Amino acid sequence: MLNLLKRFIPVKTPVAEKPTYNGWSNCETWLVALWLEKTDPATDEHSRAIANTQSELYYRASDLKEFVYHLCMGDDQEINGQSASLAVDLLNDAIETADYREIIQNLQEENA
Repeated sequence: MLNLLKRFIPVKTPVAEKPTYNGWSNCETWLVALWLEKTDPATDEHSRAIANTQSELYYRASDLKEFVYHLCMGDDQEINGQSASLAVDLLNDAIETADYREIIQNLQEENA
């Protein structure tokens, strides 16, 4: 029984350095930034408009995350006609994992 429980108990491992992915904090952040910039001019323009508003960084990051969620899920908030599935849960996790503050800061640096 104890061995079975060990499988489900998270183990903390020491981390020497924060891992990165292509210069970004993680793969999800890199992918979101890449797709926002490379998908189409309208998406890139809207992302930059969000990044360059005069509101606090937290609110800009929140607005950008909402925009990304809408791009991925659309108005119906479903994938393949389902609002609850493995695909929806994985997509939601990836959207939540991306660092939108980092993306906002990068978009601002590119405009400077």
